[in-house]
Amino acid sequence: MRRLFTLTLCVAFCFGCTGCISNPALSSVNEVESTAEESIVLIPTALPEYFNITIPAGFTATSSAAYEEYYICNDASIIITDDPIAISGERLDNYAAKVKEIYEQTADNYLLLNEAKETINGTEVVLLEFTYALVGEDKKQDLQAMVCIMLHHDVAYVITCKSKAKNFMQYRAGFREAINTIEIETPPVNTEGAVTRTGTQKTTTTTSETTTA
Repeated sequence: MRRLFTLTLCVAFCFGCTGCISNPALSSVNEVESTAEESIVLIPTALPEYFNITIPAGFTATSSAAYEEYYICNDASIIITDDPIAISGERLDNYAAKVKEIYEQTADNYLLLNEAKETINGTEVVLLEFTYALVGEDKKQDLQAMVCIMLHHDVAYVITCKSKAKNFMQYRAGFREAINTIEIETPPVNTEGAVTRTGTQKTTTTTSETTTA
């Protein structure tokens, strides 16, 4: 569940997009621990293989200590992660429950607004919308997120779209349009008949364009 740890880190770290704020329950990725026993080497998470999505107009690619690439527009961000499933055949509902539990445990004032199961381009997904807060020593940020969770060939994909709560409706339609474009290709089959994910990364992200009359 390495990427579920990354999701936990996402709750604290990626709101650098909305202003620096620390969560006392989580280690800062910007701190260098003073002892080797306590230090954590953070390897940036790469974009998933065989994953296609169209990013809304206005968002630009950036990187961080935690992610090789994610997308930002003012205070909004879109983060795509994958998580190889340890137990083959895990149910989507069970995995979505784990994602919700992470937010409940690591964020303040977590409130689930909506949960729905849909099929997007042939893949069953769980869509979550919720509000929560990150509280630091002297400030608080109220945030809102739309999270898409899907399982494909024993890999979980989590697409996290979020912004400050007061601005969320400005981005919501674009977030949903991006989620609707998601397509996951089936990896090649090896000689033993099992799928393999050791080939060249094939993530495709395109940016939508807007036109005016």
